[in-house]
Amino acid sequence: MSSNLLFFPYKGQKLPKDFKCLPKNEPLVDFFNKSAGKCVKNIVSKIFIIKNEEGAFLGYVALALKNITRNALNPPKSDGIFDRPALVIGQLLIGENFRRQGCGKAVLKWVIAIVRVVGNFVPLRLLVVEALHDDAKKYYEDRGFKPLPGDPYTLVLDLLKILEGKG
Repeated sequence: MSSNLLFFPYKGQKLPKDFKCLPKNEPLVDFFNKSAGKCVKNIVSKIFIIKNEEGAFLGYVALALKNITRNALNPPKSDGIFDRPALVIGQLLIGENFRRQGCGKAVLKWVIAIVRVVGNFVPLRLLVVEALHDDAKKYYEDRGFKPLPGDPYTLVLDLLKILEGKG
C-alpha cells in the first residue's frame, strides 16, 4: 500500500463523510475542514491530499517553513550565528482504515524528497513535526526525531546526514 501513495494539492476539499479517525485526531479534522483553505490562500502552508492508486482518500499532510533558533535545539548548536531553516509537517492525518500500513513512513520519505529538491534552491536543514498527542510523539521519536527543550511535542530531525547521503 505505502509505496503507491499519490499526493494532490489541496483545492478546497472537505474530508469525505465516511472518513474515520481516532477521537484524539479530531483537531486535525477540524483544521482541515475549517482552516485549511485560509492557510493555503494566505500562503501560510501547502496542503496535500493523500490518496491510494484506487483513488481512496487516505488523509492529508500540511507543510510550512520555519526557523529554529540554534539555541532551541537539543543540544544547542554553538557553531555559526544563524538559525536553522526547517520544513514543518504541521499536520499529518491518515484515516483509521489505512493506519499501520506504512503510510506515515511513505509520507516522511515524500517530504524528505521535497527537501532534497527544494534544498537545491534554498537551505533546509531540519524537518520539524508538531505532534498532537503522545502516540504521535512516540511515532516520530522512533524515527529519530528529538523533542525541543521546553516544547516536547515539537520534534526535530536534523537532515544533514541524509542530505549528504550518509544516512
